[in-house]
Amino acid sequence: MFAMFGVEHGAMAWAWPGMSPMWVVPIFLAALVLLALIAGRTGQPRLSAREVLDLRYAKGEIGRGEWLRSREDLQGPAASRAAAEIGAAHNSGG
Repeated sequence: MFAMFGVEHGAMAWAWPGMSPMWVVPIFLAALVLLALIAGRTGQPRLSAREVLDLRYAKGEIGRGEWLRSREDLQGPAASRAAAEIGAAHNSGG
């Protein structure tokens, strides 16, 4: 069978299966790179932790106490005291 292709003992028959990974692997890697690039472009800007926290509070996913504690964790104690003073003023009606 291989004599018509100029190969007497079938040596080329063993070369073809070994050559297919040479093409499959680079094509597979190129596809992965393209998918990663496409997935990275969602078109939406990334939100900061504070923005995510505010959105969760606005949606009602977390309560006011958890929102204030999380703000303190994100901003530090000085900002937390200011938020507590604003909250106390809000609760007292003035």
